[in-house]
Amino acid sequence: RELMSKMSTKTAWRKLPLLMAALPLAQGATSKLAFLPGFGSAFSLILPRRSSGLASVSMQATGPAGNNVLYAKMGPGGVLGDCPFTHKANFALRSKSLEFETALIDLSDKPGWYLEKLNAKGSVPTFVTAEGKILTESEDIIAFADTQGPPQLLSREGSEAAMEAVKGVFPAFAGYMKNKEEGEEADKKQALSDALAALNTYLEGAPGPLLLGADVCAEDCRVVGPLYHVSVAVIKYKEFDPLEPYPAVRAYLEALKKTEAFKLSSYTPETIEWGWSKFF
Repeated sequence: RELMSKMSTKTAWRKLPLLMAALPLAQGATSKLAFLPGFGSAFSLILPRRSSGLASVSMQATGPAGNNVLYAKMGPGGVLGDCPFTHKANFALRSKSLEFETALIDLSDKPGWYLEKLNAKGSVPTFVTAEGKILTESEDIIAFADTQGPPQLLSREGSEAAMEAVKGVFPAFAGYMKNKEEGEEADKKQALSDALAALNTYLEGAPGPLLLGADVCAEDCRVVGPLYHVSVAVIKYKEFDPLEPYPAVRAYLEALKKTEAFKLSSYTPETIEWGWSKFF
């Protein structure tokens, strides 16, 4: 706190992961070196709640001092969590090969400093640029990423048609997974099937392998998380494969998984199952 008090607010919160890494461990704290999927060689620093109100948080340092910082959902055991909105932002940033640090926030025990200084809603993602600009919406993070060189994410030729094809997937999927009314189950299931069918029809006429060709676009970023969740959570909790009737959608998801951006921004299928388990 003393070090941070000597900095400007923007500088202090941009450097928070590095400052925390330098803190001596309090009694009962644990620290470990780890290799985490998507982060390469990294350290994980787990700190307990302290009298100052600092909640447990896991930091994976992946870039140089003073770099950008992405705040994301913490999953079980301190791994990257399954938030599809963070996946959207992370995928966009990774598609630009940007270097940034990732800080994992326990959403069941949100740190006071995060709520007070970074994101009053307590949501993720939050992205703090190296210059100290704070972005708390995934769409704003995509827009920032699009200023960082090729490939162009937004306003590509064909973007409107691609957006029309993907926009129904996540609402239909979330509605189906969260449904508790037996009488509405068939309709919710059909809504998901309709959304996937619409995407499949679009993909059958798309240039491929991604929505607008070989390069990632904003619409790929918006649907990568939802499709990954659909492919895992529906099989686990609804006990059928929702992609079986839609080979073009399955091939598209496999193409997304082969990108370096996906490999660096994704989480395990088990983490998706954990995330949706609260509804079942």
